[in-house]
Amino acid sequence: MIQDSAGGGADRLRRPEQVGEQLFRCEERPQVVEGSWDREKVVLMSFPDESEFRLWSESAEYQEISKDRDAGADTVVLLVKGLA
Repeated sequence: MIQDSAGGGADRLRRPEQVGEQLFRCEERPQVVEGSWDREKVVLMSFPDESEFRLWSESAEYQEISKDRDAGADTVVLLVKGLA
């Protein structure tokens, strides 16, 4: 399961094999090498393509747990095209 840092609701989120995402890394305190970073955590995920990301991010399950996260955290979501 994908872990929800705000707690609660993570058990309702789809399993990776259901939508094709893969959690690569969750770093609680990333080390800043250059520049500035005002965030406390980084979660890096991978999806086969944008449509799979949208399927996951727009799912009822994710929308439900994201309410908890949005209430307790200032988040930024970036969609970056990766290597094939």
